Amino acid sequence: MPTKSLTAIVGLPGSGKSFYITQHFLRGVFRFDDIGDDRTWGHDAWRRNKIILRSVLANGGRAVVSDVGFCDDKVRNDFQRWFPEVEWVFFANDPQQCEANTRARYASEGGFYSLEEYLGTIRYRSDQYRSPPNAIPVYRPL
Repeated sequence: MPTKSLTAIVGLPGSGKSFYITQHFLRGVFRFDDIGDDRTWGHDAWRRNKIILRSVLANGGRAVVSDVGFCDDKVRNDFQRWFPEVEWVFFANDPQQCEANTRARYASEGGFYSLEEYLGTIRYRSDQYRSPPNAIPVYRPL
């Protein structure tokens, strides 16, 4: 269980980031799932949400953020410069399981993007993502 006031979740689409957030961060924790997604949060999401996040933390709040952009070392390093106190939680780089999870979720819930956009993001991000050896295994539904 993360112990710092700010936790960032890293993983491919379909890895289980959102599920992890709902299971481990209950009341009293500000949640930014897909913090940089303009379709979720509106135009200029990264900039605006970082301002809100700073305010939450400055006022003693706890927050958890996730974004597939964190699979990119540069994006993660930039975020770490903005928020040096962040504690990182990594999911494994398992594109096959992430694709299976995404297909199943899309079939039952749909999404903001087309299925091909989700699958393309998995393929693109999996090529650049180097998960650490202690990464959480990708969620596998029962």
